[in-house]
Amino acid sequence: MPKYIDIAGDIRNKIHNETYKTGSQIPPEYVLCGEYDCNRETMKKALKILVDEGLIVRRRGAGTFVMNHASKEKITSLSVTKNFPDQKVTSDVVVFEVIRSDARVADKLGIDKGTFVYHIIRNRSLSDTPYCVSESYLPVAMFPDLRKDVLYGSLYNYCEKTLKLKVQSSNISITSPLATKNDAFLGLNEFDGLVQIESIAHMNDGRTFEYAIIRMHPFSFRYEDCVILA
Repeated sequence: MPKYIDIAGDIRNKIHNETYKTGSQIPPEYVLCGEYDCNRETMKKALKILVDEGLIVRRRGAGTFVMNHASKEKITSLSVTKNFPDQKVTSDVVVFEVIRSDARVADKLGIDKGTFVYHIIRNRSLSDTPYCVSESYLPVAMFPDLRKDVLYGSLYNYCEKTLKLKVQSSNISITSPLATKNDAFLGLNEFDGLVQIESIAHMNDGRTFEYAIIRMHPFSFRYEDCVILA
């Protein structure tokens, strides 16, 4: 794994465990370079990952600061079973294959281009009502024993209960593209509007374990958050 990925993971952990507190300034680049024994180019790449994730902001002439919404309480879960515990969740595994990552997927997962990843597409329903089409990419090296039958349930539960790994956070972006013929499962026609969520999920040790694209019928989408006004 590239060194800048490891550095980003360690700084991310320090933000989540509040070694670097919300709103505080993190050490300048030259100090971090000495701490992590790396050059400035490596450190710039590491910090860019955290800027892209919305964890830090760089203010010209002032320094780099932890964003106000980056505390460990601000964790967004995209686990269907956690968000809808009282409804029956079912999954139809449409695609389960191992492929080499292209540049886009490699960048999202923080791995080298060409690294083997699982490519998974699932049609997911809540109480027999179509809920979402979920496309995921996971590094094979992190889940060498992953089986297709696991994917009919919750991947997050598999990580936490079977593998004893701790899922810590998920950085998301929400857009509203047009439906394609591949979204027929949702009951949408081509060019109808839908909601798309892109998610990059991390373990508590800083490793990125999933890049997901989740497409939903707009009537199925609900988002809640808490905005802290400084």
